[in-house]
Amino acid sequence: MLQRASNTKKFRMLVAGVSLLVVSCSTISRQNRDPEHYIDYLQDHTYWVKSYSGLVTNFEMAVTPISNRAADLILQKKAMVYEWPASKIQQERDEDQQQRAFEYEMFVSFFSNSRELINLADADSLWKIFLDQDGKRYEAKLVRATEKFPELNNRFPHFTRWAKGFWMKFAVPTHIAEQSSAVLTITGPVDSRQLVIPKQN
Repeated sequence: MLQRASNTKKFRMLVAGVSLLVVSCSTISRQNRDPEHYIDYLQDHTYWVKSYSGLVTNFEMAVTPISNRAADLILQKKAMVYEWPASKIQQERDEDQQQRAFEYEMFVSFFSNSRELINLADADSLWKIFLDQDGKRYEAKLVRATEKFPELNNRFPHFTRWAKGFWMKFAVPTHIAEQSSAVLTITGPVDSRQLVIPKQN
């Protein structure tokens, strides 16, 4: 009986040790799949705007411009997560560069308790969004993000399950748009808010 109890105790200790090792390895692995300064860069280049009616929140919106630098960091992160070979990385980079040569993209995390207010990408949306920069105005084209929540949260840690994700596109090349500050306006029946987007670097 003593021998069996001793063996049981050793087995439990072994299981606990293996579990701790697995957790530790998982944590290390997750950290290693972030490019250097990834989190800091996204936090510094995500801009927030909130709207209230009295004590009631109309909406909360977080905007992350996908500058050339941000796009490269996101590509690096995806390559680390999915362990892409060099050929796949180059293919994705080429496609990204072709897209950014014609448009400027931003990721939008949008929260509202109202179903009528959260429909940013719908044809009958109550909102208009546009970007004013260097004397020109660009109207936003919004597309609902189709990526699953774990993917979006992995790339944009501030994105939560309570928000909706959207891709916001403007008809201006990224390398031009990122060179100077701009004013992003969201306007609709319940409120109109502006957000300064600094020059991206």
